[in-house]
Amino acid sequence: MIARLARDAAAAGWTNVRARVGDGQDLPYESDRFDAGFSMFGLMFFPDRARGFAELFRVLRPGGTAVVSSWAPIADSPLMRMMFGALTAADPNIQEPQPNFLSLENPEVFESEMRGAGFEAVSIQRHSIALTFESPEKMWEAMVRSSAPLELMRHSVSAEVWARRTAVMKAFLAEKYRPNCPLSTTAYLGIGHKPQG
Repeated sequence: MIARLARDAAAAGWTNVRARVGDGQDLPYESDRFDAGFSMFGLMFFPDRARGFAELFRVLRPGGTAVVSSWAPIADSPLMRMMFGALTAADPNIQEPQPNFLSLENPEVFESEMRGAGFEAVSIQRHSIALTFESPEKMWEAMVRSSAPLELMRHSVSAEVWARRTAVMKAFLAEKYRPNCPLSTTAYLGIGHKPQG
C-alpha cells in the first residue's frame, strides 16, 4: 500500500508527498508540524487509543485539525451484517462483532477521548452511505477487494479450504442479497482542533 502510494504520487508529479510507515502511538515526526492529521479506521484499533490521540495532537500545529473515523455499531450497518453473515456461513468461528460501548463506536466515548487529548471544538458526526450491487457476484467482488476479515481468512487457510469457503460465501450472498438492493453502512467522524496557543 505504501509503495503504491509513493509510485502513484510520483507518476502524478506530486513532489510534496512522502509515504512513510510509522507507529501511530509513537509517530516519527516532530511536534507542531502538520496543519491536519487523519486516522481513517486505524486509531479505533490501537491498543492504547489515548496514546494515539495524544500523538495526533502533538504533531499538529496550533490551530490544526484532526479527523478520526470509526465504525458505528454493526447493528447500524446492514452491509457489514451481510458481509459477516457470509463469513460466518463459511467459518462459524467468525462471529459478528458484539457492541462495545467502551470503544469509539460510542460517540460519547469518542468525544471524551478526543477532548482528553487536548482537542477543542470536538464534534462527532455520523456518516452513512448506501451501496448497491447489480448482482451477488458483484457484491462478492467488492467484498474481496475491501474486506479485512476476508483477507485474514484467505491468508490463514490453504487454497483448497479457501475455495470451499468461497463457494459457501457466494452461495450465502446468492440466497440473501437481492440485486440492486441498497445496503447502508455507518461510520463516525471525530473532528477536533488543536488550540491556537
